[in-house]
Amino acid sequence: MDPQLAETHTSLGFLETLLLNFAAGAKHFQTSHQLKPEQPLTIWFNATLAASEGRLDDAIAMAHRASQLEPTIPVYVVAEGLLTMYNDQIPPAIETIRKGLEMDSTFPLGQAMLGQTLAEAGQLDEGVGLLRSAAAQMSPGGYWAKGLLGHYLAKQGDVAGARQVLDELLARRESGFTQTVAIAAVHAGLGEDNRAIEWLEQAATVPGSLWFWVPVDPLWRRLGSHPGFQRILAHWMRHATPK
Repeated sequence: MDPQLAETHTSLGFLETLLLNFAAGAKHFQTSHQLKPEQPLTIWFNATLAASEGRLDDAIAMAHRASQLEPTIPVYVVAEGLLTMYNDQIPPAIETIRKGLEMDSTFPLGQAMLGQTLAEAGQLDEGVGLLRSAAAQMSPGGYWAKGLLGHYLAKQGDVAGARQVLDELLARRESGFTQTVAIAAVHAGLGEDNRAIEWLEQAATVPGSLWFWVPVDPLWRRLGSHPGFQRILAHWMRHATPK
């Protein structure tokens, strides 16, 4: 209907990123940038692609630029903080995400991202509390924040709580949508690495189900020495590398 609509190319770029078709995604983002320069959403979605490819410094800079262009929208500030956490810069990540929550203290994605970042910093009580709040508002079958909640409950030592979250996720698969990676995350938190890998490998068979930030999220990087995780990364590279 309109091949020159920048927003369409932005959306297609993000969808291709979800499908691990990074070269196709990059082409759409480039076209969108040319048609409408300095569009915050395009810059942010382009940052997801850069992060997925491991270019975290570039991704952080893009998210920061998006937040400068739309300074009243907390998602871009929170995104910058999330990417900073993925880049192993925990204290500045916490500071950045808190700035996003100053705009809207009830923003559930911000709560989830701060919860994970605090948990990664060893502040499990506060982190789990934020994840509980976020999980009550976000998709009940999603990695953000239900899967994260189950993972860090296990890390906190609340095995029964983690098992309850896992049971809820599995039950929801029978009647609704559950992200496969959310189930894998809880198993990983429980130290059940083989089960976590099984669910990740299952995700890899369904286009769009293998979470596109798996290689950079510290939750998954702890599985790095597992042979199954190496197979998943090899699968990732086959799909992410331009043909």
